[in-house]
Amino acid sequence: LQALFEFQSMIVELTGLDVANCSMYDVASALGEAALLAARVRETSGSRILIPETVRSERRSVVENYADGAALTVETYPLADGNADLDALSELVDEDVAMVYAESPTSRGAIEERLSEIASLADDHGAAFCLGSDPVALALLKEPAAIGTDIVIGDASVLGLSASHWMGLCLFAV
Repeated sequence: LQALFEFQSMIVELTGLDVANCSMYDVASALGEAALLAARVRETSGSRILIPETVRSERRSVVENYADGAALTVETYPLADGNADLDALSELVDEDVAMVYAESPTSRGAIEERLSEIASLADDHGAAFCLGSDPVALALLKEPAAIGTDIVIGDASVLGLSASHWMGLCLFAV
């Protein structure tokens, strides 16, 4: 129990968010759970989830499975020079969007430069903003809560704990 408490406390400190769980199975299931959470608690009645076009295929597949069961749709938005194409994203975000997801670092290793602008865009339309990252990156980058992030998910295996029985270690904070 002490180790679980310390893990949760570390994630809360790194993200600046109020609550962290003990772990999800993996980032893909955390992304699916974030989409369901956003659809339930945001002021919008939107049913669209926006993710970057470069999201790893297993993450996209899992979030699509979660979304299908909740009558949500998953759509992608383009990137420009490794970062979100904000012009294209702003055309996609409307009142029907429940959540916008971004990664930093991205699956290609880029640091997303305009996270606060993405967060503001989502918030302006009543959508949740979910950030995918990891504890090592969070130790170096700006605190997600300070830029308006609602949900942080990420791979915590970078802490040196390998997958066990096909289950990884993931963070989830709100």
